[in-house]
Amino acid sequence: MASSSLRDLLRRCDTLLHAQALHAAASKRGLLSAHTPLSAALLAAYCARRAPPSTALHLFHDLPSPPPPRSWNAAISALFRAAHCTAAHSLFDEMPSRTPVSWAAAVAGNAQNCRPARALLVFRAMAPLDTTPQSLSAAIAAATALLDRRLVALLHARAAKLGLHDPFVGSALVHAYGSSADLPLARQVFDEMPHPCVVAWSSLMGSFLRQGRPSLALALFREMVCTGAVAPNEFTLATALSACARVQDLAAGEQLHAFVIRRRGRVPDVFVSSALIDMYCKSGSLGRAAAVFELEFRALGKKGIPLWNTIIAGYAGGGRVRDAWGAVRAMGAAAVQPNAVTLAVVLPLCAAAGQLLRAGKEAHCFAIRMGLSREILVGNSLLDMYCKCGELSSAATVFDMMPERNRISWTAIINGHGRHGSAAEAVRLFRRMAAEPGIRPDEVTLVAVISACGHGGLVEEGLGLVKELTEVHGLVLTKEAHGAMVDLLARAGRLAEAARWAAMAPGKSALGALLSGCRIYGEVNRGESTARRLAAFEPDGTGFPSLLSSIYAENGMVDRAVGLRAAMSLKAHHKIRGCSWLETAVKQSNHFK
Repeated sequence: MASSSLRDLLRRCDTLLHAQALHAAASKRGLLSAHTPLSAALLAAYCARRAPPSTALHLFHDLPSPPPPRSWNAAISALFRAAHCTAAHSLFDEMPSRTPVSWAAAVAGNAQNCRPARALLVFRAMAPLDTTPQSLSAAIAAATALLDRRLVALLHARAAKLGLHDPFVGSALVHAYGSSADLPLARQVFDEMPHPCVVAWSSLMGSFLRQGRPSLALALFREMVCTGAVAPNEFTLATALSACARVQDLAAGEQLHAFVIRRRGRVPDVFVSSALIDMYCKSGSLGRAAAVFELEFRALGKKGIPLWNTIIAGYAGGGRVRDAWGAVRAMGAAAVQPNAVTLAVVLPLCAAAGQLLRAGKEAHCFAIRMGLSREILVGNSLLDMYCKCGELSSAATVFDMMPERNRISWTAIINGHGRHGSAAEAVRLFRRMAAEPGIRPDEVTLVAVISACGHGGLVEEGLGLVKELTEVHGLVLTKEAHGAMVDLLARAGRLAEAARWAAMAPGKSALGALLSGCRIYGEVNRGESTARRLAAFEPDGTGFPSLLSSIYAENGMVDRAVGLRAAMSLKAHHKIRGCSWLETAVKQSNHFK
């Protein structure tokens, strides 16, 4: 058997056992006496089939001839692709003389394995003359992951100085500026590219979509198709479909559906198919979504787990909880194994209604049994479910057992304690989070901890935390954060300060909190002025006139209260009444088996 035939078989082999059999065949024929393309293919096959990194390293070191640079580079890249970062770095450190390709492999390998800080350390250690488009684009991606806008600008300057006008460098810069919400600069970089590749088009479309400009994403897609500059790939199509879903443009979505069918091969792409289902769900056409799901799943079979996740999420988002659970049961009947994403979709259903907590606990047991509970996505969903259902002890257990926590994990547990009256514990958890290396609080965390302080009456603590987060961590207060600050102060009766905070970022949240404080402390004049300002933001609102009438009634101004309620009746304002779930009896049903 020729060396080229064995290389072809290695690329096609499915299991580690097959790779070992081909290794034995190559050794028997004396084809592994030196570092050759076959030995590189064998090492890549071992890494791709999840062999221990020691196996790949032994294979590399056991070959008698000294390895040429291309063999070192191939081995380092293969180890990084298999997420064996420590082994890849040990091989990189052993390398007697590194080439620009070696440096690029180390920078890109770290960046792709979510180690942006290490990627930048390697990049800084590299000589400027060794900089290639591949290493520079990987460094830009690492700086983007660290939200380091200044470093992105410096890398942009280096690219200009070295004359690296490469499509991949340009695409990385478009993504970097788009991720930092600088859409004009992202568009400028894109327009300055002589021949933007499909990655650049997709990056700019994705940036528009992430920053809440889906109509611009669709316009860019039309420009791409009409100019015929490059053909859209699966990522471009999925982004365009997501933009249609965001603007709920069913007609444009149907046209895209036809475009997808015309250009695809025999087997549909699972991500494009998922985007199609999601588009129909969000456009309110659940029947069409179900029809697309049936057709696409028949073609994809057991590879279509993302389709199940999308249709379940679509039913849940459309308020059809019964159909969502029906899809979960149908998934089991079709012998399709739920994955971490499935659980992340299902668990919020259990949090939405108290009587589904038992089903959520069943899902938790299923996750433990299948080894999915250690996934951060599943852990965060479990945290959210238990916190929303008031099961703080279960939430704490899940949190403590998580092998890895991110910002979402910490924010969820802080928010859960704040919602359920454990303000001191929420603040204590925030202090732990702030001391955790590699995790920075964000605006959502800020709102969660301020709200916790507001519900617990910890006014000075809350003010101190806001000062710390803005001055030490550099956070910018959003409208939601201003609303939380107004609520914190208004609950404590510090209405003058609350009014000053509301004036900084007036909106429904801030002014509504101020009006509630006016009711608690009987501030009629301030309440009237606040209600007038609220009317500009919510002209058809029912909550604030009701609150103002309560202020009048509670302060003996009955005539004004009756007059306001009469005016509300004439305008057909009916306040939506609150409700609570009360669990009386729960019929047991097994949703996971």
